[in-house]
Amino acid sequence: MFLSIQQPQIPSNVKIVQVCSWNQTMLLSSDGKLYVGGYGSNGRLSITTNINNHNNHNNINYPVPLSFFKSKFVKKIWCLDHYFALTSKNELYGWGLNDFSQLGLNSTCYISTPQLISIPNETILKVAAGSIYSLFLCKSQKVYGCGSNNHFQLSLPGKHKRNIPTEIPFLSDKNIIQVVAGHIHSLFLSNDFKIWGTGNNSYGQLGLSSTKHQEKCVLLKIQEKIIKIKSRRHMSFFLSISGNVYACGYNGNGSMGILNYNNKITVPTLIQSKFKFQDISCGWRHCLFLTTRGEVYASGINDKGQLGTNVEEKTNKLVKVKIKNLSSLKLSKYLNKMRSKKKLIDCIIKTLK
Repeated sequence: MFLSIQQPQIPSNVKIVQVCSWNQTMLLSSDGKLYVGGYGSNGRLSITTNINNHNNHNNINYPVPLSFFKSKFVKKIWCLDHYFALTSKNELYGWGLNDFSQLGLNSTCYISTPQLISIPNETILKVAAGSIYSLFLCKSQKVYGCGSNNHFQLSLPGKHKRNIPTEIPFLSDKNIIQVVAGHIHSLFLSNDFKIWGTGNNSYGQLGLSSTKHQEKCVLLKIQEKIIKIKSRRHMSFFLSISGNVYACGYNGNGSMGILNYNNKITVPTLIQSKFKFQDISCGWRHCLFLTTRGEVYASGINDKGQLGTNVEEKTNKLVKVKIKNLSSLKLSKYLNKMRSKKKLIDCIIKTLK
């Protein structure tokens, strides 16, 4: 089952509004402050002070405040083994693992102190952190990438890494509103509900009815209008305007909840459910699904109890997660009014301004 996080360094009146995790956990509070904990080697946690409760590699066993952002208001965070934080002034900072220049700082040094990341004549609004690369979506709706391109996940010519954010020319006129980075594949959503994919496709994660890798962006075909995409490792998920979820890619442990254990799902497949969904969160080989009724369902591997179902058995179907004292997370009336294409696009584009 899920347990509440001990918060000795977080004031009791502070509300956590975003959580980002991999080997570490980063918490963003409603007052724009950052708290970090977990595996801390190679500058991942950006903690330079001596903390009593830590062990080898500067691991932190509980959330502590990140002092660098003490005088800044952070409004959004992204992470894997490298981290990004966007402030209220639209300043983007990055730190952590950087061996493939995935931070876009024209170096391959580990970064322990957050560094300002900028693109000339652009304002970065959204980021996607892949395994060893990064994607940046700008206010202009142009997309840039940096880091490894070994599987053409940046959709740029040549497999050499990019040391600084480099524009992806193909997407320049596609009006992109969301960028997603998997392990070594990328997905892009446009404001007319089109989805483009590029990179590694070993498990069919690009949803192209094959496992052929793609060196350039290719259009995916899904029968519904998609408003949100999610990815982790070799899995891809697509949330439709009607609240349905489609999935493709690795499914060896029933990760996608599509009632089988086939390793490779090469076509976006509808997850059968009597519920409608509003969000998806992907782990290594398991997933969580949030319904419009505020309920959480899980599927996939469960050998460490990661599904929170109180049993350590994997499942290829959606299983309800019981969370005590969880307030309702139902969609607001405002979101329910956004079912028409025009209102939805207007709302999404407004977030980019």
